[in-house]
Amino acid sequence: MSSRRKKLIFTANLLAVCTFCFLVPAIVFMFMTWLAPTIIFGILMLASFVVSLSIELAVKPKPDRAGNQI
Repeated sequence: MSSRRKKLIFTANLLAVCTFCFLVPAIVFMFMTWLAPTIIFGILMLASFVVSLSIELAVKPKPDRAGNQI
């Protein structure tokens, strides 16, 4: 696996872990304060998850014409 691909996978996994680590405080924050900051925080969290997922799908090995993994 190339170095660039490993870095992208690491970045995607790091973003996904950070997203879920912030999920619990966001829920607590929602019940402790008013709703607008939580909505903004949730949108940012969702955006980071979508970015990490798209990176993960972009670096996913694709089969060549013979069906072998590249």
